[in-house]
Amino acid sequence: MQIRLVSSATAAPLTFAVLSLVAPSAFADPPRRPVTVPAAYSRPRVAERPRPATPARPAPPATLAAPAASSVVVSIEVREIRAGARTTIERFTFPVTERGASRIDSRVGDLEYRIAVHREGGGATAPLSFDVRKLERLPKNLTSESKVSASVRMAPGQPVVVAAMDRADGSRTEVLAELK
Repeated sequence: MQIRLVSSATAAPLTFAVLSLVAPSAFADPPRRPVTVPAAYSRPRVAERPRPATPARPAPPATLAAPAASSVVVSIEVREIRAGARTTIERFTFPVTERGASRIDSRVGDLEYRIAVHREGGGATAPLSFDVRKLERLPKNLTSESKVSASVRMAPGQPVVVAAMDRADGSRTEVLAELK
């Protein structure tokens, strides 16, 4: 079989036109693939399994549970004494273990207390360290803050004045503690 090449003035442009329609151009944009976006990092959704019914929990006792053998119960009173006004007393009671610490955060209205108690060292005769912070929000975005940090050696059953603060306006704040 023999192939003949024909050359003419019209054959070259026609051949170019036919080839350019059939073959993709080197300058043409490559074909686009669909863009896939990775899914967010989350667990696949699985139908929720029904949970078994749990029995109702008994209500907590109205009084504090008896402390463990190595802990004591500390009762703290914060007294606000103001001239010409009623004395307000806030009482807090919580257990403190021999080597542990206890903390209470309390907020009622515009008054906030943060009280932390821990033993300084080991043993039942080690002094107790108290950190008492009282923050009162006043009108016009003002605040009144009192802080007490003290360490006191205490005997069970005897109330101890941890701190007493007298102010120029005649008011007084007292922090009392008692081991029970």
